[in-house]
Amino acid sequence: MSPRKSLQDIVPPTRRPSAKGASSRASVPNETPIQIRKHEKPQESPREKTIERKASEPKHKKSYRRSWMLVTFIFLVISLGVIGAAITLIFSKGTIVIKPKTISVAVSTSQIAKLNAVPPQLAYEVISASEEARTDVPAVQTSAVEKKAVGLITLYNNFSNTPQKIVSGTRVSNAKDLIYRTTYDVIIPAQKIVAGKAVPGSVNVHIAAEKPGPDYNSSLTDLTGDFKVVAFQNTPKYTKIFARMKTDITGGYSGKQVVPDKNAQAAAEKALAGKLNAKLIANAKNLIPKGYVAYDGAYAIRYIPLSPAAQGTSSASVGVRAVYTGYVFKADDLVRSFAKDQLAQFPPEGYAFAGLDTLAFKQASTSAAQASSTIAFSLKGNIKIVGTIPVDKLKKELAGKQVQDTGSIIKRYGTVGGAYAKIFPVWMRSLPDDPDRINVEIQSE
Repeated sequence: MSPRKSLQDIVPPTRRPSAKGASSRASVPNETPIQIRKHEKPQESPREKTIERKASEPKHKKSYRRSWMLVTFIFLVISLGVIGAAITLIFSKGTIVIKPKTISVAVSTSQIAKLNAVPPQLAYEVISASEEARTDVPAVQTSAVEKKAVGLITLYNNFSNTPQKIVSGTRVSNAKDLIYRTTYDVIIPAQKIVAGKAVPGSVNVHIAAEKPGPDYNSSLTDLTGDFKVVAFQNTPKYTKIFARMKTDITGGYSGKQVVPDKNAQAAAEKALAGKLNAKLIANAKNLIPKGYVAYDGAYAIRYIPLSPAAQGTSSASVGVRAVYTGYVFKADDLVRSFAKDQLAQFPPEGYAFAGLDTLAFKQASTSAAQASSTIAFSLKGNIKIVGTIPVDKLKKELAGKQVQDTGSIIKRYGTVGGAYAKIFPVWMRSLPDDPDRINVEIQSE
């Protein structure tokens, strides 16, 4: 029989913490338990707070904000529109491309023109020039020699508005009462009225002294007074038709002298004439008045030998003076003589000519112009009558006009064959108000 257990042996006594265990727990810091409070939200971000704050704003504040944004947008749109319009106005430009009205004319005509004629008769006018040249040739000494002085004078017609004919051999006298004679027929053009003043017609002519000898030699620097036409003495023409020296009058001689070898002189004068001929024809182009036309072959050149001058005892100077007389025609009158119907299709002074100076000219008689103041000639070839455009006037009329209205404005000129407009920027519907920003391009054939 086992020993009997006491109550303490059945129910163990409660264990008290040892001093060591108590001390261990006492050293752990007091911890605060985490507690979840009712309705407490997690921490929110700033953006979420802003959205929540806006959502919680009153309705009238939201409406004000939207209105302010709309006004700002409209203001920006209007500002951009104004800036765009200003840029458009500053940089806009227009170009009008015009093809002038053109009519081709085949020319094959024979004409008779008279010096300074009055329309409808065709007229011609005279241009003149002279050149001279010298060279030395071998010379020989001769016995007694007598030579007449020669020179060039300009005849003036201040008498009437009709041409005046001066025949070959007409006597003129200088201030010393020395007599000279013209060496060929000439016609002095009529007097003209320019800017309300009478302007005499003029023409050059060669003269020779009536007698040989050095007394008839004269220089431009030592002679005063005009030459008078002896035949007009005691008539109103005596003071109105006169002459003045154009060159020195030289060559008058009487006595023994050194003279050039005849063969050498003839060859030298021929060579000099050829050089002067080319020079005069080239220079004559600068004498053609504006609005006139001249043709190759519509001229005459006379060659006058200059008096030889001894250069010591074995050589002499010989020379030639060439006198050019050209016939020019007023372009409008000339075309009207063979293309009157074609010119009628253009407004007055609203056309120009292309190719008129390229027509083949053939003169029927050179002497006829000198003797009777008329010339007969023929013309063959092709020309074009081209409408002219008054650009500055047109630009002023087109400034600020709608593109659709430009056609009716341009057609009023009657010189346009076709036209179209180009505008920059492309959305513009009217030309710039400033004519300087409108360019007119003429398309010529």
